[in-house]
Amino acid sequence: MLLPYLQKVKQQLRDLLPELVKFKSYYSQCLYELFDKATKPEGQLYVTLATLRKLLRIGEHEYERYFDLKRFVLQQAQKELAPTPYTFTFGEKKIGKKVVGIQFFFPTQVVNLP
Repeated sequence: MLLPYLQKVKQQLRDLLPELVKFKSYYSQCLYELFDKATKPEGQLYVTLATLRKLLRIGEHEYERYFDLKRFVLQQAQKELAPTPYTFTFGEKKIGKKVVGIQFFFPTQVVNLP
C-alpha cells in the first residue's frame, strides 16, 4: 500500500528535479512546486501572506517587513521563474496599508496561427 505512493513521489521528483536545480533561490524552488501543484486554469492563484510564509517555511523573524519579503523572495523568484512555464506577476491585497495576501497572475499561452 505504501509502495505505490512512494513510486509516485519518486516519479514526481524525477520530473521536477531538472527544473529545480536551475534556481539559485530556495524560495524559487518552493514557488515552482507550489505553482506546479496549484495553478488554476484561469491563470490566477491567491494566497494569504500567512499561508505563503508557512508554505515557504519563512520564520517569524525572517523578512518581518513586507518590503523585504517582496524584494528578496517574490521579486527574486519572479526573475528566476521567468524562463519557465510558471512566469508570473503578482498583486497585493491590502487592508488599510497592511498587505494580507498575494494574488499571482500567470499569462495565458497565446497561440499564433499562420
